[in-house]
Amino acid sequence: MECMVLGKPIVASDLPEHRVTAQNAAAYARPNDELDFARQIAALMDNPERRKKMGERGRERIQKELAWPHQEKFLLEAYGSLVSRRHGRRR
Repeated sequence: MECMVLGKPIVASDLPEHRVTAQNAAAYARPNDELDFARQIAALMDNPERRKKMGERGRERIQKELAWPHQEKFLLEAYGSLVSRRHGRRR
């Protein structure tokens, strides 16, 4: 997410959480495949327009969907639920 807020494109392992977070702001490599990861980086290096678009999409996603003001309510509810369970209280 730090790269996204800076408007940088991302290469990530193709895992569900990466897909949820980065969506189309990332290029995805097969998990545990260093060669595919390197290929994805090389493909981005060769395509400045794609890098620019991915960076813009990532920054926009952070600003409009993932920044604290958009997630605060959900995160506080989740933390509250965990604290309640830990202390034996259910909501």
